Amino acid sequence: MNKIPVIDFQFWYEVSKNINAKRDIDNTPVINRHHGVIKMIEDKYIQEKIETAYFTRFKSKEEVLLEIKRLKNLTYIELENEIFKKIQKVRKYNFLKNKNKNNEFMEIFDLIQIWGGIPGGGGPYQTRNGVTWRSNNEINWINLYKNAAYKASCGDISAYNDFRKIKHLGGLAFASKHAYFFSKHLNNNSLIIIDEKIAHCFKIFHANDIDTSIAKDILLQTSIAAKNYKLIRWQIEKSLFTFHSLNFKARKIINNTFNNKDARAKSDLLEWYKSSKNKYKKNKSTPNGKTSVFKLTTKDDIFYTYRKNCNSINHLKFIISAPLKKNQKWAQKWFNEKNKIEIIKTFESVEDAKSYVKKLRL
Repeated sequence: MNKIPVIDFQFWYEVSKNINAKRDIDNTPVINRHHGVIKMIEDKYIQEKIETAYFTRFKSKEEVLLEIKRLKNLTYIELENEIFKKIQKVRKYNFLKNKNKNNEFMEIFDLIQIWGGIPGGGGPYQTRNGVTWRSNNEINWINLYKNAAYKASCGDISAYNDFRKIKHLGGLAFASKHAYFFSKHLNNNSLIIIDEKIAHCFKIFHANDIDTSIAKDILLQTSIAAKNYKLIRWQIEKSLFTFHSLNFKARKIINNTFNNKDARAKSDLLEWYKSSKNKYKKNKSTPNGKTSVFKLTTKDDIFYTYRKNCNSINHLKFIISAPLKKNQKWAQKWFNEKNKIEIIKTFESVEDAKSYVKKLRL
């Protein structure tokens, strides 16, 4: 396991606080990243009358618009504090058994997705194949969410995986955001956010490659750093996130005006990015704009799928590596050694491939 970078944690935590306390006065993306998800939830509520959306509790469109304006005007610290207050309220009850608290948990879920922003935060509100996941008929996820929230509130690391099981939540990056909010009160026993930036600080390319044992080690290292710098574990995570955000973009160093105490850490990360570049390319075929159709033959049936910019079976395996690691049955079926998988045709466009697969399935 790679070690936590040695940076000026106190300095970067103060920078993080300053950024998150700013008002949205200059349209800076790092400040207003929550606006996009608010809009998505509003659209789903108004256009599709989704009763499980955050805005259900308001009685008129005018009230909804006022609430949207209020949320957009919140700083990130204010939005965080609002979420924590709602979580403190549900923690006063045995929320695993009290079914009357479902709406409160749905509201917390939406607010955390809003706080996380786009990309990722809008996943649950998107329409796929004509069906919106956050619909009136699909709230069976709420008990899973409440159980994961309870585990997180106790500092149980398995909460990470439980949140990841929720459909369209966006993998560990967003699952860990929910774990963070429900466990923050535990301070040095809290579960921190582990998104791409934090994964990169530990020299791991994809957050979804992080399993429970790696997450446990990351938590241990952040705890040690917190003790050394007289901070709290989640404050170390915020320091790392801010350090990476303001020093790296597209895996390149950004020229900034900050102090140079972290020069060694920046240099180490930059060297890792350079050395990992070729390895990453080997695992990922070069996009060619074409779409391949894959055929799976099992003992009892035949299945088809298509993927853009995917021209090998190894690349297909790379694409679905995350669901494979989660032991999802459909992914395991595709790469079961007893089954046969092959590329049967390649098309210039996704629509042509989609039409071809549709005919095959008839």
